[in-house]
Amino acid sequence: MLVFGAGAAGLAFYSSSVYDLWFLSGELVYALLFPQLCCALFAPSTNTYGSAAGFLVGLVLRLLAGEPALSIPPIICYPACSLGNGTYSQLFPFKTFTVLLTLGTIVAVSYLAALLFQRNLLPRKWDVCNITRGTSTLISLQQMDKQMGSPTVPLEENRD
Repeated sequence: MLVFGAGAAGLAFYSSSVYDLWFLSGELVYALLFPQLCCALFAPSTNTYGSAAGFLVGLVLRLLAGEPALSIPPIICYPACSLGNGTYSQLFPFKTFTVLLTLGTIVAVSYLAALLFQRNLLPRKWDVCNITRGTSTLISLQQMDKQMGSPTVPLEENRD
């Protein structure tokens, strides 16, 4: 709490406008949290590993694209990046590009993690997020009797 509080206070003192901080927070929610919300609602196969990887990829891409409100120059210059009046402007829709890459990372890493743990390519003891917890196969009593070769006697007939 102290680290995040100190970071937020530092941003507040460094920024010249509350509006810039509000706009930046909206951009971060769009780039980092919107893909996770979409996956939580519409892609039930995604898991914690994909979510964490997507968050990190989105955060790195968003920070490397620069932020003119905080005077951070872009490290990644997307197509049509130009320097005008001492500030860089990215004409490429890099925020939407970041959202799409974050979404793809969440889905791909979730699938890969589930595949590695379910096929025992990684030991299940390494599954610290317990994504394989509910993957056991349930077999009904009738199916188990068919596999074992003994028929089940219904309860009504057992009352004699």
